[in-house]
Amino acid sequence: MKDPNQVFENLISRCSKSILMLFERKAILAYSGGKDSLILLYFYKYLFENKLTQSFLIYHLVHGIRENQNEVLEIKNFIKNEFYNFEFILKQRNIPFLAKRIKKSLEETGRMFRYKDLKKISKNHNSIILTGHHTEDYLESLFINLIRGGGENSLGTLGVFQNNIFRPLLLFTKQEREFLYSYFQDKVFEDSSNLSESFLRNRIRKKITPELFREGLDIDKLYWNFHSLEDIYLNEEKILVPYQKISYLNLKIETILLKKIIDSCLISLGLHPIKKNLFLEIVDLIRNQSSFLKENSEIYFWKSTKSDLYLIPKNSKVLEKPRIKGNEIFWNHCSYILKEDEYLSSVITHKHIEVKFGTKEITEIFREFEIPSPMRMHIPIIVKNEEVSAILLSFFDKNLRDYKKNSIQ
Repeated sequence: MKDPNQVFENLISRCSKSILMLFERKAILAYSGGKDSLILLYFYKYLFENKLTQSFLIYHLVHGIRENQNEVLEIKNFIKNEFYNFEFILKQRNIPFLAKRIKKSLEETGRMFRYKDLKKISKNHNSIILTGHHTEDYLESLFINLIRGGGENSLGTLGVFQNNIFRPLLLFTKQEREFLYSYFQDKVFEDSSNLSESFLRNRIRKKITPELFREGLDIDKLYWNFHSLEDIYLNEEKILVPYQKISYLNLKIETILLKKIIDSCLISLGLHPIKKNLFLEIVDLIRNQSSFLKENSEIYFWKSTKSDLYLIPKNSKVLEKPRIKGNEIFWNHCSYILKEDEYLSSVITHKHIEVKFGTKEITEIFREFEIPSPMRMHIPIIVKNEEVSAILLSFFDKNLRDYKKNSIQ
């Protein structure tokens, strides 16, 4: 290996279509100042410069355990000089004080508030979360889970993409990471707390895992032994499916079975099972034949009086604006080539379309075709000569015809 770009190129060349599609997603990168998140920063900078990802956000938590003002200033200047194309979000929390107040360890408290921030920012920007976890972190997490009484599920911990968290460094080999560490070592802001044996993870890292490596443990092989190809490459179908829906006929089954169906759909989307209170609230609305839009931190649940139940993740592609490249529109894995004098619009700007006998509100059309309300503002609308010429309903559902000007639908 000659330079980092060669390592990055090698990784991209062996990635599946699903992983490449994940790279394209809007992302917020958790940067600690350490070597793992540093590699992640440079990898995503490489992706951005090669037009393989969007501009991403960089998040850093000043947790009050080790940082001094000089170090914080150094980190800010480093990001400003090396990653000036990207938005930098700096949060400050007094983790030692918060840990005492909630009676948890410094490590657990820092993690809790870091992910609380990341999830909130992710929701506001409709993005995925990036962390610098790799296969050695997997080994440490495995031991922690086993020490705490974890069962066989502990072996499958720390997936490449779970619950809206993407861990690209798991895709690099140990050899590739070590090369990158040595290349970027002068830009690392080492966390002194990583040396403290007061943390269980550090004791495992210093005392247990070195012995296993001396005995010849192949950490990459171990990780992949317990993470299937479907886990690694995310199953293209999971990435391509932007939402799930449950037939209105299935909504009439027993409550226990309905809970299992909803949880199965959520898991297939990489999300957590639904909590009891929200589920019971939704069941009541279904039984009363009500229209509703309910949500939690991960997903929207939408249903009209007669429609299926839609489950739409908040990071779904259908909740993003259509993209334009040249004269071609892309949305929900569909595309449309603009003809002469046509341009893209939305229901926010154009609210009516001419029909055979006058005009019709586009929102009324959306209601007729039972298009879930969270995605209506993103349905592509084609305008020509300042009048709506087509509403691309087929982009939402391939079984629907596009609604065109002077239609008698």
